[in-house]
Amino acid sequence: MRAKSSITLRSIYNVSQQIKAKSISRLPHRVSQLATRRRTNLEVPSFTLPPVESVSQVLIDAGASAELAVRVSVVLEQQVTQLRQSVLDGLRRTWTRLSALDHEDRPDSLMNRTVEIQTRMYNLQVKTWMDRAVDQCQRLTVSAGAKSHTQTRRLVFNQEYIPVLEYMFAHNRFPSQADKTFLAKKSGMSYKQIHVWVRILSASNHSRCLQ
Repeated sequence: MRAKSSITLRSIYNVSQQIKAKSISRLPHRVSQLATRRRTNLEVPSFTLPPVESVSQVLIDAGASAELAVRVSVVLEQQVTQLRQSVLDGLRRTWTRLSALDHEDRPDSLMNRTVEIQTRMYNLQVKTWMDRAVDQCQRLTVSAGAKSHTQTRRLVFNQEYIPVLEYMFAHNRFPSQADKTFLAKKSGMSYKQIHVWVRILSASNHSRCLQ
């Protein structure tokens, strides 16, 4: 009886070993199939985002000088290029993670939606930067124009005040710094304008005396 039981156990053991050997022999093939399938799934599609166009002409039309427009356009293009690369890298990483899942668990609509949202956000950010650049150029242009206008207005000599200056000079040919400062405030001109006028008039009178 014991001999018969030993034979039966030995038979079961031999059969199990044969099954195990067959399973192991098939394992590399299954692993190879799985690896091939995953490599196929990891093929990243070509995502595209519109590159930024030169905004130099837009800035010039907004009132910026050609030099300022070129400088701002170069900076803006660099910012958009960096943003574009960052968004594309993010889309590729997302696709890689999704493609690692089984086909049944990988909703293609989710990836399409992700691309749509990222593209919309990218375009919105680019538009925001462009609008900001145009606004800043307009502000700089207006500020520079106002400053130039103020400087021009200050440089205009007050012709109506010449009779007063001549009268003052006739009674005081060598006005002091305080006198010139007083005349500048009264005439709405700068101290330098009064000082130069006095020097010119003094030189003119000196020339007459020599003649």
